Amino acid sequence: MSHDRDAGIWGSKPAEASYIALKQGIIQILPEAVVVHRADAAKHMAHYLIDNNGKPLIIDLEGMVQDVPSAKARFQREVSHRQGLAQEYDCSARSSGS
Repeated sequence: MSHDRDAGIWGSKPAEASYIALKQGIIQILPEAVVVHRADAAKHMAHYLIDNNGKPLIIDLEGMVQDVPSAKARFQREVSHRQGLAQEYDCSARSSGS
């Protein structure tokens, strides 16, 4: 995976005061966000704002698909599409004798 085209080297520009304040505000509400919203969302914010170590974050994809209606719908569409392709391939293979 490569960096965004316009992304510079990490830490190559000084942080702006408004972003420092925004970061601190978000960090302060993370404990409440775990309870009120979703633990995963707060975990992601903590990973990027507090840990800030460049290491990948392992995402609970199965949990996200179950918990987020739009993700679940997208997943179901993708599975249905792939099943249709597999059935077409199977029919084509049978008719050609493969």
